[in-house]
Amino acid sequence: MGYASELFHFLRPTQLYRGWGVIVCLYSVVMVWFLGRLFEFRRHWIWAWRTIQIIALLNGVALVYALLGRYGEVGFFVSRLQQLSFIFIALFVLYLLIIRRQYQYLLSAFAFASVLVISLVMQMQYTGSNPLHIDSSLARIMAVGTLLHLVLLSAAVAKRARFAERSLNEEKDRVIAISQAAERDLTIKVRERTAELAESNASLEAEMDRRQLLEVRLRQSLDSVNEALVQQREFLAIVTHEFRGPLAVIATTADNLAHSEAEGSGDIQARAAKIRRTVNRMGILIENVLAGDRLDASGKPLAVVETFDLNEILRIAYAVLDDNAIRRVTFAPGDEAQVSGDRYLLEVALQNLIQNALKYSAAAAPVTVRLWVDQGMVRIDVTDHGAGVPLEQRALIFLKYYRPAGQRAHGSGLGLYISREIARQHGGELTLAASDANGSTFSLSLPIKQPGSMPFVPVVGSSYSLAG
Repeated sequence: MGYASELFHFLRPTQLYRGWGVIVCLYSVVMVWFLGRLFEFRRHWIWAWRTIQIIALLNGVALVYALLGRYGEVGFFVSRLQQLSFIFIALFVLYLLIIRRQYQYLLSAFAFASVLVISLVMQMQYTGSNPLHIDSSLARIMAVGTLLHLVLLSAAVAKRARFAERSLNEEKDRVIAISQAAERDLTIKVRERTAELAESNASLEAEMDRRQLLEVRLRQSLDSVNEALVQQREFLAIVTHEFRGPLAVIATTADNLAHSEAEGSGDIQARAAKIRRTVNRMGILIENVLAGDRLDASGKPLAVVETFDLNEILRIAYAVLDDNAIRRVTFAPGDEAQVSGDRYLLEVALQNLIQNALKYSAAAAPVTVRLWVDQGMVRIDVTDHGAGVPLEQRALIFLKYYRPAGQRAHGSGLGLYISREIARQHGGELTLAASDANGSTFSLSLPIKQPGSMPFVPVVGSSYSLAG
């Protein structure tokens, strides 16, 4: 302000001039940076803030020149840069007040106006003949401008501080409100979720009670079914036992009638043969029913398991044939084939295959029963000379109670089904090996018992259950 030569009289004029240049450059750097922060250039327009940074950097370079005593080389540049920076800041302040209507910067704008006055005086002083001395009029103007600047600047800073405090309080209130709202929402959601869980628990308990009741009823139903099955088996055993006696008497009577003195009568012989066929068919039906009942006895062994030669089954099957069947059936026993299983059930299976072949062949057509061994399995092939099985029926003939439509031969539909289940219970299989217009071949295969191996123990309840 012109008092440097009086206060620092011990310094040379060149040193005072250098100090003047340093003060001007430092003033430009600090004031531009301060105004950029005061009017929040960064928040309103980032490129305006970038411009302020560039202006401060250029004034910093000029400050280096002033420190080196070369302020005269950059003084003109510093003066023009200061003018341009203040013009730029003034335009930006007008933009904030008029366009953006940011009236909180109004007091800061008056403080900035005082800065412009001081800068104008400094520019006038710099352009004078002696920049280190100032006349009285300029001194008074600069003193008043400085006082006004300090007052306005203090008021602006105080207002900004109040504004910042108010903004901080508003932000705190907003955060608290958001937290309280979130807490209320969380409380509501927790209550809703608790109510949903309570409702779900109630529904689950009701469902558990309902299922427990259903389980009790199901157990009662199962007990009733098991009791009915036991009674059914007992009744079946009684009925089959009662049937066997009369059938044996009828068969014996038919044989005696056929060998009586009326032996020469063709009519009596025919009737006796018909009686024997009927008795034989009834006997086979009873044996199939008993075999099916034994297979259906869930969880119980099929019978006492033993090891025997399968050729014995062929000899037994031959022994029970009537005269007509003996004339038609040819047996071809094979090598010794030891198997393990229920002898009675295997006899039933083979009898079913033989009777099935006799029934579905012409009256005089031959039937061949052959036993042979192949790759650890023993096979019994029963070949007839009937009309064959149609292709569409080959997957159905093994079903329980299946009877082809238009079939004249009598039967219950149990023979092939029972025989296949018996084979499967013994670890084997029954298949239709071949069938055409010249006849069919059914093949019963069973595993051969190897020396030293454990006997086969067939138990119902395996994968080949008869249920359904």
